[in-house]
Amino acid sequence: MTALEPVTIGHYVGEADLTAEPERARRCYTEQNWQRLQALRARFDPNGFFYTYPDGVAPR
Repeated sequence: MTALEPVTIGHYVGEADLTAEPERARRCYTEQNWQRLQALRARFDPNGFFYTYPDGVAPR
């Protein structure tokens, strides 16, 4: 995957190795959609009950 990074944009979330590089989760979405997901999570799961991406991916 590293060799392809110069010629690709983003990642497919089902194929991204989020344990090796947690920040890949954020790059699986456009910035607008990532912000929307974070807002929905804050609204419907404010206490973080449901599993999220591995540590290292902080909502902004």
